Amino acid sequence: MAQRTANWHHLSTNVLSKLGLHVPNMIMVDITNGVHRAVALFLLQLRQTFQEYSIRIQQTSYSQSKTGRSYNVEQHRLPQIQTTTRQVAIPPGSTRTNSSGITGANHSVDCLAPCKEALRLKDEELCELREKVKTYEKLLREKVKLYEKLLRTKNNRIQELEMRLGKVKVKRRP
Repeated sequence: MAQRTANWHHLSTNVLSKLGLHVPNMIMVDITNGVHRAVALFLLQLRQTFQEYSIRIQQTSYSQSKTGRSYNVEQHRLPQIQTTTRQVAIPPGSTRTNSSGITGANHSVDCLAPCKEALRLKDEELCELREKVKTYEKLLREKVKLYEKLLRTKNNRIQELEMRLGKVKVKRRP
């Protein structure tokens, strides 16, 4: 587990930081612990960052072509990924942080969607856990009732045997 965390830390600090993406420790820990949907949400954010990085490279290429310098864009182009979100025009170089804590340049209007989905999943998980707790409470109450009944039965039996013993002792004395 420690090696996984170290690998993710290395990826975050040495690779993703060059793309302008910062992954908080909490998200890295969730990913290494296998938290449901943590990897999927991270990959969605990473895909978006790659798209934004590609746009920044193209803008850099365009500005360099205006100055007369040659620049080969083909080596930096990433495969195009179709998304359904609208892009917001934010000046290159500015950064924003979405509510997932991952920072990068140029986020889409629907950047909260992965976080909302994660929140919805956590709410569902919480409801399931509450139901389990209710079930366990009911089970424990039933067990307590059963053991209280058993205890009363044993106490009655003990009293009955003590009375019989007392009668037998009284008959033996004379």
